[in-house]
Amino acid sequence: MVKELSTELRIDMGLQATLRDLSGDEMSSLEQNIVSAGRAIDPIITWQGLIVDGHHRYSVCTKHNLPYTTLPLPEEWTKEEVKDWIIDHQSGRRNLAPQEVSYYRGKMFNTNKSYGEGLAERLAAEGGVSVRTVRNDGKYAEAMDKLDTEVRDAILSGDATASRDDVENLSQAPPEKQKKAVKQRNVRKVLAPLADLASPYRRAVLDLQRIKRFVDETCLDAKVGRYLATKQTRIERCLQEATDCLSQCEPTETCEDCGGKGCNSCYGTGFLNRAAVQSRAN
Repeated sequence: MVKELSTELRIDMGLQATLRDLSGDEMSSLEQNIVSAGRAIDPIITWQGLIVDGHHRYSVCTKHNLPYTTLPLPEEWTKEEVKDWIIDHQSGRRNLAPQEVSYYRGKMFNTNKSYGEGLAERLAAEGGVSVRTVRNDGKYAEAMDKLDTEVRDAILSGDATASRDDVENLSQAPPEKQKKAVKQRNVRKVLAPLADLASPYRRAVLDLQRIKRFVDETCLDAKVGRYLATKQTRIERCLQEATDCLSQCEPTETCEDCGGKGCNSCYGTGFLNRAAVQSRAN
């Protein structure tokens, strides 16, 4: 139906945040196309008077007093069903960048896990990817949703380059550091020095985990592991304490006071470890 200019649609921030915001160039191009056509060609999708898809078209039409059409979704749908529609609809668009495809496929997987084990297989078949990829996309989407919205949108739009590991690391940083990283456009360049510092700690934890597996397997041998089995509980307790200590000491953030140069706040190291960051959050 044609929408009367005197009737205003409402915006739900939760629904709007489901999709990334347009970049400056994308918004400028959309505005130019709508103004040139004298109206919004594609309808604005609504649900119970709320905009579901077409926030930017609505903004442009309102700004220039141009007409547009609306297409309502079923009134009886729940908000979660509407969000599922948004994700599914967005996933079907052909102009998505690879990171957007992964993100929306992961969102679809995460929000519908309760539907059964067949979901990953169905999404894999639809996307021409493996089940493992779908599950990894789920982890990627989960990490992306922990980011500041502005930061998430910059990565999805391609304004900032970030690998899956970069996104996971960035999701553990405070919003201020996230924004600083994406302003450099290449997140990896910002995170790389810190990742290099953290690498030995992570390798040590993996080594301790391998030692624990070796102890467990050896203790099962009645002959070779007989004596070791008498010390198994004590050994595993010590290994766990060492693992916890290394995990807490792992560098996770550049010191905000010195910017990585080293000061009293970070004991001259230039970074804050996991324990310090968790203590600050609490």
